Amino acid sequence: MDSKEFKKFCKDEFTKHGFRKVKNEFYRQGNGVLCSLHLQHSDFGPLYYINICFYIGTFADKDYPTRYDYDFCGRFSAMTKKATQMGGSHFLSSGIEYNYYTEDELRPYIEKGFKEMIYPALEHGKKKIIPLLEQKEFIPNILRDEETLNKLKD
Repeated sequence: MDSKEFKKFCKDEFTKHGFRKVKNEFYRQGNGVLCSLHLQHSDFGPLYYINICFYIGTFADKDYPTRYDYDFCGRFSAMTKKATQMGGSHFLSSGIEYNYYTEDELRPYIEKGFKEMIYPALEHGKKKIIPLLEQKEFIPNILRDEETLNKLKD
């Protein structure tokens, strides 16, 4: 895929999973948790990061927070196609080198991210974010981590 095809693929996958585009973000409100998805292009080559942000609370459709106001963030990962790092082995990376994948090759990784990270938090609320933090899949907002972590205590 080229960059344009990758962006279209992501848009189609996000909307298929119930996310709605507002400006450059895709949002979906869950059970006391808002999730946003956005693409971040790397400065180090032809790759994108698919960022996942969780915001604790219920938000009106026109009152969404910005990506910088997140409470917790993580990324989708995919197995690398090139084996040039990590001793010549393939490895799970959050930097997706889109030009090495077809849609069918990348889709299982996107589905896994929705199933294991996004859906549990949207369906069951903030208590499902705690395992993601413990597994180091997500981190709290480093600018206000104490405040953010306290939101999980309620």
